[in-house]
Amino acid sequence: MVQRLRQGEIDLTFTYSHPDMPRVLDSGNFDSRVVATTAFGPFSPTDKNGRAIFQLPGTEDRPLPWLAYAMDSVLARAEGVAVERGGEEMFVNITHQSMGVDMLKRYAVMGKGFGWFPAFTVGAELADGSLVPIGNAEHNIELEIRVYRARGRSRPIIDKIWEAISPA
Repeated sequence: MVQRLRQGEIDLTFTYSHPDMPRVLDSGNFDSRVVATTAFGPFSPTDKNGRAIFQLPGTEDRPLPWLAYAMDSVLARAEGVAVERGGEEMFVNITHQSMGVDMLKRYAVMGKGFGWFPAFTVGAELADGSLVPIGNAEHNIELEIRVYRARGRSRPIIDKIWEAISPA
């Protein structure tokens, strides 16, 4: 979507952001606004007793299966910030990678590993007990959800949307 916005194929795109991550789109050519925030943290599938199957940081002799985001994705950068902030050496083995949350979440629910997820994406799994949060408080970061638009491009409907999400 970011590439499509750069090429003028779309008018708006949403992406995650964090102050410790480089911006996806430069501020010289694009305007952005924060429309929401979400917690981003590690979650494990549960055993039949509702306990986490995997616990951070893992051990050297038994590294944890990590369901990670593809290296060039925004959420991979967010994982990097969260891991760095966790403050402890982790023993993990990346077993699956994907650009999207849904595929990794499906693998987590199936018991294939743990992963970092935006909190709003795991509400149903937390409610039914198939996923539980793991790690320490430092493994959790707050992500911004930003909307971007190209400067100098204007369409009446997009201008109305932009004004509707403008800060008061």
